[in-house]
Amino acid sequence: MARFSRSRSRRVGPRPARSRSRTFALIGLSFIALATLILVAVALLSRPVPSTVTLPEPTTPSAPAAPSPTPSPADTVESPPTVRTAVQPMRLLAADAASGALLRAEISACDVPETEAELEVSFDRGSSWNASNLTRIDAAELRQLNLSNSDAQLVYLDEECAPLVAISSSAGAEWAPSDASASAWYLVSPGGPAAITPSGEVELPCSAVALSASTERGVALCADETITLSTDAGASWSEPVAVRGASAVGMDDDGFLVASANEPGCSGVQVRTVEDDVTGEPGQCIEIDAEPGTIAVTGAAGSWFVWAGDSFFRSDDGGASWA
Repeated sequence: MARFSRSRSRRVGPRPARSRSRTFALIGLSFIALATLILVAVALLSRPVPSTVTLPEPTTPSAPAAPSPTPSPADTVESPPTVRTAVQPMRLLAADAASGALLRAEISACDVPETEAELEVSFDRGSSWNASNLTRIDAAELRQLNLSNSDAQLVYLDEECAPLVAISSSAGAEWAPSDASASAWYLVSPGGPAAITPSGEVELPCSAVALSASTERGVALCADETITLSTDAGASWSEPVAVRGASAVGMDDDGFLVASANEPGCSGVQVRTVEDDVTGEPGQCIEIDAEPGTIAVTGAAGSWFVWAGDSFFRSDDGGASWA
C-alpha cells in the first residue's frame, strides 16, 4: 500500500485584512504628525514680533554730599552796616520875622559859561514871588543866604568862582556888593569839613553838604545824614546827631529845623526841630515825590516853610498840618 506523504505548501494570495489595516494606521499617524509639525511651524512664523523696548541707561549713584561745616564764631563775617548819604541840597531858602519876607534861590554852577544866578523874594508868605535885583553884583553862583531883622546877606561866587558877599537893606529886594565878609557863613567846599564863619575858618566835625545860619547860630547837614549845631558864631560845634533821611536844614526863630525825606511811614517830606542835640518828633507828612537835592526848609514868626519839587508849603502849627 503505498504511503502518501503530506507536505506543507506556502499559501500564495492576497494578504489578510488585519495586515492591511496596520499599514494604513501607520500611514495615517505619519500624516497626522506631519500636519502637526506644519501647523506648529505656521503658528511660530505668524506670531507677532514684540516691539523693541529701550531700557534706561544704568546710572551710577552719586556720592552723598558732604555736610557743610558749621562756622565758628571766629569764621562768621558780619555784613557791614548800610551807610546812608545825604545829597547836597541845590536850593536856598530864608525867612525874616521882622519884614515877613521870604527869599529863595537855586544853586547854579560858577564854572559853567553864561550861567546866571536867580534870586526871588516874597512878601506874602510865599503866595507870589518876584525876582530880586542882582544887577549890581556879578553873581555866577549863589552859595549862602542869610536873612535877619530885614538885613539880608548873600554869599555868591563870581565867574572865576571866587567867593564874594552882597547885602540888602530891603529884605532882599535890592542887592549891593559888600566887604562884610567877616560876618559871613558858608562852606568852603560842599562835601568837605571846612567852613567860613564869623569866628573865621573852622573845621566841622563832619563832611558837610549844606549850611544854614543867622548871626550867632548855625546848623550844618552832614553827608552821613547827621546834624551838627553851633551857637557861638561857629567857634564850636556839637556832636553830630543822626536824623534818618535828612535832606535840608534851616533856621527858625528859636532853634533849628531839619527836613527829612521818605522816613518810614511817609512817602514825602517831614520837618522836625533840633535843639541842644535833641531832635523833636517829625510833623505831618507832606506827600510829595521830590527829587533828592530839591528840598529846602526855613521858619520865622511862628511859621515853617518847605520848598520841595515844584511846590511850596507853609505850616502855622509847628508842622502838624501843611497848606
